[in-house]
Amino acid sequence: ENIPAAPRKPVDATKDYLHKEDYGKVPKYLSHIKRDIAEELNYIRELQQKREDMARSLVRPMDEDERLALIDGLKAKWEHVNTDYQSITHLTKLDTTGKIKRKEKYEAELSQIEKDIERLNRKGICVDSTM
Repeated sequence: ENIPAAPRKPVDATKDYLHKEDYGKVPKYLSHIKRDIAEELNYIRELQQKREDMARSLVRPMDEDERLALIDGLKAKWEHVNTDYQSITHLTKLDTTGKIKRKEKYEAELSQIEKDIERLNRKGICVDSTM
């Protein structure tokens, strides 16, 4: 009796996910997460923009008159220090540590002033306004 009968069709117990009502839609929790991430990115961009604006406002280009006045002042200081240095360089005998240290101090000061003058001779100097 069972043999000549047609085989039974299996019961389709699997769910058909393609025909669900929310198939292909983004879950609600993901849209919340995307919104949170977008808000965080906007906040980070705002902070970076504020930091850049503050950095730009603190630095300004140096005026040509100001630059020339600084160079003139440095040259006058160099002349003064050089005069003092020349007054002790004719001493051939540097027998005390005070004389040696004074000579070294004048040499270091002269070289620093020369470096500063060289830096100021460049074009496009920017000045930090916080100082």
